[in-house]
Amino acid sequence: MKLENDLKKLRNSKGYTLEDVAKKLNMDCKDRLSQWERGTAVPGLLNLFKLSVLYDTLPHELYPKPWKALLTEYLKS
Repeated sequence: MKLENDLKKLRNSKGYTLEDVAKKLNMDCKDRLSQWERGTAVPGLLNLFKLSVLYDTLPHELYPKPWKALLTEYLKS
């Protein structure tokens, strides 16, 4: 299952390459970032917060569709 996100769109809007973001997050390589952007893996909480600061957005805005689905689901109950 892939988790849709706006990570690549936000990265591109800031003019960053995968390598730039990896360096800013103190990661050895860009492979994990690529997995996050493709939705095949998700960042841990700390990296989610770091990405939100780097991209100047709120954490839930990195994953807008899953966030809206959760809101809809939990507001019904």
